[in-house]
Parts: sequence; structure tokens; C-alpha cells
Amino acid sequence: MARTLVLKSTLHRHWPPSMESMRIVILEDELIVVRDLSKRLQQMGYEVVAHFAEGAPFIDFVKNNPVDLLLVDIQLKGNLTGIEAVRAIKESVAAPVIFITAQGDQNTFQQAKEVKPMAYLVKPYNSFDLQTTIELALENHNKAQEEEASQYIVNDTIFVRGRNRFEKVKIADIRYMEAAGNYTDIVTDQNKYVVTAKLGHLEKHLKEAHFFRCHRSFIINLKEVDGFDDANVYMQEEKIPISKNSKKAFLEQLRVI
Repeated sequence: MARTLVLKSTLHRHWPPSMESMRIVILEDELIVVRDLSKRLQQMGYEVVAHFAEGAPFIDFVKNNPVDLLLVDIQLKGNLTGIEAVRAIKESVAAPVIFITAQGDQNTFQQAKEVKPMAYLVKPYNSFDLQTTIELALENHNKAQEEEASQYIVNDTIFVRGRNRFEKVKIADIRYMEAAGNYTDIVTDQNKYVVTAKLGHLEKHLKEAHFFRCHRSFIINLKEVDGFDDANVYMQEEKIPISKNSKKAFLEQLRVI
């Protein structure tokens, strides 16, 4: 059946985050709040890679560095509000946003809603509130990715959405895909693309027999395999790991191909 999968590409490389190494950026202008929030996050095992008091440097940083989650205070003392800062990065940064606010009024909520945050955290909050809000944001983000990945199934083609246009990638031309946390690298002979979907979400749309999940972080095109050994698959000069649990199924698939 003909299928097309349309996905957003990102403008910079995202490193594979785990729950424990998730890269979080904070936009908050009260230093005492930043210190408290950073301490709580670090105790939970998260990594706070940067924090900012104003919108402009925050925007510059997240557009040019790998990030996995943004915690943004709505009311700031600088020229930009948190909502305006998020609006400025919305087209180029795919990380989910949690808005932090001391104001729970309907007007503030409606303004924040326009930039589609994944969750809200109302001050004052405790560690339980913070943890559950982060988990909710990530769950909502993952659901949004999966819904987007399932909406555009028409032809055997992936259209990767960039800043100004869609780039067509034929599924048959994909050599392999590598998990990068909430993102996936799609590698062809000519290019590498980064899309905002988990590897597992993409796997659901690759029903062709020549695609094989050889490792939790890799799906390979068996037709592109040049060789293998006990622990790796080789594609030209690239070495891709194959898990012990996948080895038997891999050999069986090769016989079919």
C-alpha cells in the first residue's frame, strides 16, 4: 500500500538523551527560583545545561545547542515574556516546553496556549509537582509526535520538513536510522536528516521486509548491508552494532532477502 510519512526536521544535531541525561534549559529571572529548580532537577537525575534570565540569550542558545526540555517562566523582567521567547523558537526547536507561572488566571493561560506548551507548572510547586509535570510533558510530546507521524501515510516516501520546504526521501533509499532520544537520524547515501519522531514511531510505518531492527538504537536496510561479524553490521565504512538477541533473526532475514 502506498504511503507517505511527513516529519519535521531539526536545524541542528540532537544528542541521544535518556531520562537520566535529559538536557534541560531554564528561562527564569529570579535567581533563587533558578537555584531551587536546578537543585530539584539534579536530584531527580536530570541535567540542567543552561539557565537564562532574559529571552534573547535563551533564544540564541536553544537554536544552536541540543536541548530536550525547556522550563520557561511566563513573566520576565526583560523585553520579552516567556511566551514571546517560545514563539520565537517554535519553528526551529522541537523540544517540549513547560511554562512556569505564578499566575493561574484564564487570560495568561489563553496567551500561553497559543504556542502549544506541553504542560504548565504553577508556583509554588514541590518536587512531586515538578516530576509529574515533566513526565506529563514528555508523554504529551511523544503522543504529538506519533500522531504527526501517522497522519501523512500516502506513498512510499518520507517528506522531511525543513525551514522553507519539504525534502523528499524515498524509503527504499534509507540506509539506516539511528535513535537520538526524542529524535531520529535518517541516513541515506547522500544525506543525514534529523526528524522529530522516536525510532519506535518510525518503525511502525516501515513494514517493508528489508528493514530490520538490529539494535535498540538502529533500524537497518538489509539491502544495504555489505558485511557483518558477531557484533556488527557493516555498510560501506560504517559499523553498526547488532544486539545478541537480534542476531538469529538477522541471519534468518538475510536468507529471505
